[in-house]
Amino acid sequence: MLCQVAARLRRRVRAADTLARLGGDEFAVLVERLADPGSAQVTAQRVIREIDRPIVVPVVADDEDPVPDADATATVRVTASIGIVFSRDDPDADAPLRQADAACHCDGSRESSWRYQALAST
Repeated sequence: MLCQVAARLRRRVRAADTLARLGGDEFAVLVERLADPGSAQVTAQRVIREIDRPIVVPVVADDEDPVPDADATATVRVTASIGIVFSRDDPDADAPLRQADAACHCDGSRESSWRYQALAST
């Protein structure tokens, strides 16, 4: 499932953007050289629309069905929390990532959403 999510993310960001899996189910997209802050919101909305689509995954063996049908699949849904940060040449390269992480977890919702945190330029 994570591979499918990563593929969907790649389809919704620009070729010049950087996509990274941070661990577990967390991904980061570094989007540089945006014309205006609204462009980040457009990117976030594209990503959310893509992630919100159902994902079909193969069914694996479990206690209830130790030998599932070879063609068995299940449809799952995942949600995305996106934190957007605007930063210019911060000497602490990790600061924008920490701020984006804080922005995307601040509402505690299980629904897909995005939030943005404006950082002061240094």
